[in-house]
Amino acid sequence: MVPDASEFESVRGFGTRAHVAGRVVAVGNERFVANHRGFPSVKTVIDEMAGRGGSIVAVTSGDEMVGVIGVMNRIREEAKDAVADLRKLGIEHMILLTGDHAAAARAIADQAGVRDLKSDLLPTDKVNDSPALARSALGIAMGGAGSPAAIETADVVLM
Repeated sequence: MVPDASEFESVRGFGTRAHVAGRVVAVGNERFVANHRGFPSVKTVIDEMAGRGGSIVAVTSGDEMVGVIGVMNRIREEAKDAVADLRKLGIEHMILLTGDHAAAARAIADQAGVRDLKSDLLPTDKVNDSPALARSALGIAMGGAGSPAAIETADVVLM
């Protein structure tokens, strides 16, 4: 039987935590769990996963690391084609903005053919995308995940 959770808290850009069976259980990214006991022993696993383009979801109980779940990021083939097509149209400066670990972001950017990137961004670092979309030569927003303002401002909305 799975015990009930209480005092659930979402920490935007980091993870979540709740009280479970008298302990604080947290699930989140590397920055969220870096101060927990046992973190240094899993840091090499995190870095290895990131170097292959993956991200981690860390799990803690109390002040101890209890697990790391690796999630591989994969880009769609259409993304590579879209970047190549944009270059053919003369659009050279494209930037990948992501909250992912720098090494994971670099691996994905390389696969997509994007040269510049900004990684380890918090949602507040990425949320104001409407002005950037308005000033860009071609603004593309994600229809299902983009902010309403970004969807309104973008030239193209991917659904």
